[in-house]
Amino acid sequence: MKLMAIGIEKLTPTIRTVAQLITALTKIDANKDGNIDTAEIFAIVQVFVMKVVAVYGSLPAALAELKDVDSTERKELVKVFNEEFDLSNDVLEGLIEEWLVIVDQLVTLGLKTASHFKTEPQG
Repeated sequence: MKLMAIGIEKLTPTIRTVAQLITALTKIDANKDGNIDTAEIFAIVQVFVMKVVAVYGSLPAALAELKDVDSTERKELVKVFNEEFDLSNDVLEGLIEEWLVIVDQLVTLGLKTASHFKTEPQG
């Protein structure tokens, strides 16, 4: 899939990593004992943080970039996430992907609504 040139080039690999991380988290029971150990979680989170810091220099810089995403870019990033996200339970996977679309719509609606509450400077 060709991404739109809308300023999300750095975010795209990060979103792919997030999707891969979430997918990996569902499969991290390394010793197959039915429990997820803290060490297993930290190992995956550590890899994710290292990848994000390698791209952005810091987690706050990555969050700042994410906050700057507009509605069109969010829709594109949701598509990127959905391409990488994979669960063994396809029904659950589809539901989570639908929730992402709904969250995007809620964020867009919330931002539009908030823009109408801005006050004019008192002069």
